Amino acid sequence: MSSDDDPTGQDEGGQAGQGGQTGGQPGQAGQAQPGQGRAQQVQTGPSATDVLSRPAGQSVIKYVVGIFAIVSVGIGLTALLADSLLGGGGTTGAAGFISLGITLMAFGVAIFGGSILAAVIGLQDFLQIGEVDTQTYVLAFVSNAAGFLVMGILVAIFISIGAGGGAGGGGGGGLGDFIVGSVVMAIPAGLVGAGVTRLRDWRPGIAKN
Repeated sequence: MSSDDDPTGQDEGGQAGQGGQTGGQPGQAGQAQPGQGRAQQVQTGPSATDVLSRPAGQSVIKYVVGIFAIVSVGIGLTALLADSLLGGGGTTGAAGFISLGITLMAFGVAIFGGSILAAVIGLQDFLQIGEVDTQTYVLAFVSNAAGFLVMGILVAIFISIGAGGGAGGGGGGGLGDFIVGSVVMAIPAGLVGAGVTRLRDWRPGIAKN
C-alpha cells in the first residue's frame, strides 16, 4: 500500500496541523499584553494641576487677576471720591457715619461683586485650554480665587488710605482682618468660577449661541 493511500499519514498530518493551531494560542495571549499597557497609559493621563505650570495657564491666571485688580481699583477710587464729596473722613458725628457707610458699601461691593465677576469670567473661552476638563475647572478655580484675593487686598488698602488715621481708627485692624477674610472668601469665588465653567461645558450650545 502506498504512503498516499495510508490513512494513518493523513491523521498524523491533521494532528500536526492542529498542533500548529494550538501553538498559536500563546502568541495570541502575548499580544494582549501590549494592549493592556496602552489602556493603563490612557488611565494615567495628564494631572488636573498640570495646566497651572504651563505658560498658557499662567497667562490666563495673570489675565484674570488683572481684571479683578482693575475692578478693585475702580471700587477703591469710587469709595475715596464718595467719602470726600459727601463730607466723610471724620471719626464722630455725621462725618464718621458717612465714612463708615462708604467703607461698608465698598467692602460689600468687593465681596459680593467678586463672585459675580467670577461667574462672568467662568463663561469665557480663554479658560478652555486644558487637555482634559478637570484642568479647565482647576484653572477657573485658581484664577478666580487669586483674582478675588487681589481685589480684597486692594480695596482694603484704598479704604485704609481714605480713612487716613481718622475713621481708620479701627482701620489698621480692619485692614488686616479684611485681608485675612479675603483669603477665606476667595474659596467661594473660585468655586463659582469653576462651577459656571462646568455648567458651560454641560450645555455648550447655550453659551455659544
